[in-house]
Amino acid sequence: MIQRILFLMLLSYIGLSTTTSNAQVTVANERGINTAFQEYSPAFYPKGLIFIASNPAVKKDKKEDTQLGKSTTSIFFAKRGNDGSLQRPITFAEELTTKFYDGPLSFNSLGNVVYFTRSNLKKGKPILGRDGKVKLKIYTAKLNTAKGVWQNIQELPFNSNDFDCMHPSVSFDGQRLYFASNRPGGKGGFDLYVSILQKDKWSEPANLGPTVNTSKDDIFPFIHPDNTLYFASKGYKAFGGVDIFWTKKMSEGWLVPTALPEPINSSSDDFGIIVSNDKKTGFFSSNRSSGQGDDDIFNFSDPNLEAQQIKTTTDLEEDQSKTKADEPNSPQSNETQNATAQASISEKPTQTNVAPATPPAVTQIEPNSNIVKVDISAVDKVSNLPIQNVVVTVLNMKSIKNATFMTDATGKVTGLKAETGASIPLSILPSEDVTTDIHGYASLSVNKGERLIFNFSKLGYESKYVVKTFLTSDNKVAAFMKKEAEKPAIVNGKGLYSLDTIPVPRPVGSAPNQTV
Repeated sequence: MIQRILFLMLLSYIGLSTTTSNAQVTVANERGINTAFQEYSPAFYPKGLIFIASNPAVKKDKKEDTQLGKSTTSIFFAKRGNDGSLQRPITFAEELTTKFYDGPLSFNSLGNVVYFTRSNLKKGKPILGRDGKVKLKIYTAKLNTAKGVWQNIQELPFNSNDFDCMHPSVSFDGQRLYFASNRPGGKGGFDLYVSILQKDKWSEPANLGPTVNTSKDDIFPFIHPDNTLYFASKGYKAFGGVDIFWTKKMSEGWLVPTALPEPINSSSDDFGIIVSNDKKTGFFSSNRSSGQGDDDIFNFSDPNLEAQQIKTTTDLEEDQSKTKADEPNSPQSNETQNATAQASISEKPTQTNVAPATPPAVTQIEPNSNIVKVDISAVDKVSNLPIQNVVVTVLNMKSIKNATFMTDATGKVTGLKAETGASIPLSILPSEDVTTDIHGYASLSVNKGERLIFNFSKLGYESKYVVKTFLTSDNKVAAFMKKEAEKPAIVNGKGLYSLDTIPVPRPVGSAPNQTV
């Protein structure tokens, strides 16, 4: 049976960028769900939180990992109460529960497809690899919304009986699956890989390359909706133990990973992070001394995380550009060239069956103009699900200089005020509309440096205004929309459910029997 990844040997480190401690960052133990057992690797899910625990699953006699002397793991669900706290957890989805290792897992943006880790089984019996050990594989299942059960469980094609594939994290558009594997050809230990969905089939995985992966274990990836990649590693020198890092794929490749600040990272093992869409809150796992016994789930709040990442991204991009300019003829090793090329080719977006929103025509653009493609997304603020058919009215302020915004009591932008004090109605500004597709996305092209007002509107939701000037490489605009209390959003005919209507899979049994 595969040993827990977090029990790693103490070996030498290599250096990288770190984020210093931040007094505004707060961390708290989720004592309502933690026990003396292991609780780790949380995942967002409507009305609560899903996580993995070594607490024996109800109605299933979990096997013990003889190497660790602990029970194998199960998937649990904790519903969020009216006061916001997580309630006593229950076993999640009997159809996904086995006697061996279950989880970690990741859901698509609609919540109706799950990718999860499981021991290599055939008809419920473990299959041994050539080394005599049972490997971990990644499986997928689809939610039967009428019955509230997961069906059509299948393993992904890149699995093997002779190495492990685990810790899946699917991108917001459902086209990329990140995971950890000790498959042959990696940097050493476990590396991070990505597989691309091409014509309904997952591609051969591509190693993320030497900028991300180390000679030690790089594990527990989480791909954020804005494509920031979070992961845990023991191969970088940071705070000690296993630490949590972030990176992002840019045009020149992956940015050098940056460690998250204390107290998210600590001298203990910190891993399995998930981050909210607005990047202000999230959850992670740690075996720090303030826990309940073993690995525990912690929540965190960091109001400046996104701003810090934008600054760090800009600094890292400048450093990489300077390095490239200073050493124009610096040769890369064959390993670096091949890894970079493989990751670049494999992560090329593929077409889906859903027609994307048509970007508006950009007129009178000179051949040498600096054009920025703007990626727009609309997300339900509570459920974190994408919102289709949101009309985004884009107002261009290129003819208005140094104006201030006028808003009503709800924060809605109602007009502008010039330096002279004169009121300027929004109706005089050039505007164009785009509509979000089934993935909650839309796009358009603008001139670099333009200042735009984005008005997100849809029946059943409160309007949302976002103001942005496109001067940096950050070309994403996201609106986290809140439902109107008197007019809840209606479920559309294509399977996009709101928080109140999404079928929660049938739980099994009662809460875990260990409490603190």
